[in-house]
Order: sequence, then C-alpha cells, then structure tokens
Amino acid sequence: MSNIDIANNFFSCYASAAQAQTEADQVKAYQGMHQYLDEQVTFSDMAYDNIKGKQVFAMWQWFCTKKPEPVKVTFAPSKTREEDGIVILVYRAQYIFGYDEQDSSKGKPIDYEITANLTIKNGKIIHHKDEADIKEWARQAMGSFASMISCTPVFKWTLRCKAKKLLNNFMKANDDL
Repeated sequence: MSNIDIANNFFSCYASAAQAQTEADQVKAYQGMHQYLDEQVTFSDMAYDNIKGKQVFAMWQWFCTKKPEPVKVTFAPSKTREEDGIVILVYRAQYIFGYDEQDSSKGKPIDYEITANLTIKNGKIIHHKDEADIKEWARQAMGSFASMISCTPVFKWTLRCKAKKLLNNFMKANDDL
C-alpha cells in the first residue's frame, strides 16, 4: 500500500465517524484510524504541541466520539499528494466548539480547512502535523477579539493548556486508554 493510500484510508476512517449510526460504528471509525498509527506517533497543531503515542490515539478516539456529534471531515482523496517523503492532504473539519451537555444552546459551529502533513514509515504514520488559519478558527470559536490576539504567545499557550486538560480528562474518563 502506498503512503498516499495509507493517508487516504486514515482520513476515510475519520470521515466515517460523522456518519456513524451507533457507538459501535464510532468505535470502528477510530479503531480503523488507529491501525495506521505507529505506537510512538507524534501529532501537533495549533491546539496540541507535539503530543505522543497514547495521547494521539486518545485524541482521535475523542474526536470520533465527540458530543453532540463527532467531528465531520471531508476531503478529496484524488488531491492527496506526496512531496519529499511527506504526504499532504487537505481536509475540512466541522464541529461544535464549547458544547455543554447541561446547556445545549452553548457551543459555536466551527468550519475550517486544515492541511495535514504526514510522515509515514513502514506503513504507519509516525508524525502528523496539521496546519490551519488560527485567526479564522479563533474568530469562529471565540469572536473577533480572539481572532485579533490569536497569534500571540499567550493565546496559543492558553489554547494548548485548555486542549491538554480536555484531552487528559477524556483519557481519565476512558480507562481503556
């Protein structure tokens, strides 16, 4: 299987989570993703700064089972390409940011484009770096002021601390991780 096929299969599993009709279908989605990840995989994006191994596996499980619904992912497999050993795949992510089960009126719809850069070795993803427009994401998630300050170290640090806390809470609530 080519590196491009591995990347497309990984993201096809991710995309299937949003169409899942049952919890078992969501489990199938994230387990499908997990089969393409190296045990020591690293991941980074605007919210996560180089998380590793079990944290990466847990993050994908969380995203595939997110409430009120999983992250919706769309991408065009035919546009996936490989340059200098890095697979580049552009996808769109849509989800509700800040959803509160006690108050379902809370939460903001997020819809933005992400460029995934995947390093694949021996048929497994060993590093995944997502790049996106942090200003656009901040505007959708938190409003105009957040968009203006989104490139500051304080904003990025705060975002990463909150993301890390939420991921750790998810991992604690799911003992099988």
